[in-house]
Amino acid sequence: MTHKANKKINTLSILAIIFSIPFIGVGIVGVVLGIVALVQIKKTGERGKTLAWLAIIINVAIIIYAIAFIVGAKINGFAF
Repeated sequence: MTHKANKKINTLSILAIIFSIPFIGVGIVGVVLGIVALVQIKKTGERGKTLAWLAIIINVAIIIYAIAFIVGAKINGFAF
């Protein structure tokens, strides 16, 4: 008899949320890690599904914000 509390948290879901911290990683890495973590969690039954989804959402938001910033800067004539 295995209780849910005894199952470990998926390592990739933890890494995905760490890569959600700006300046730690690139948003794409966090999204990919989050997706891979969800696939692993579905197969193994580990915990961390919420962390993986949160990492995906945060990283997608960071990517959208970065694209909007770059487009806005280009429209306003700012050169990188």
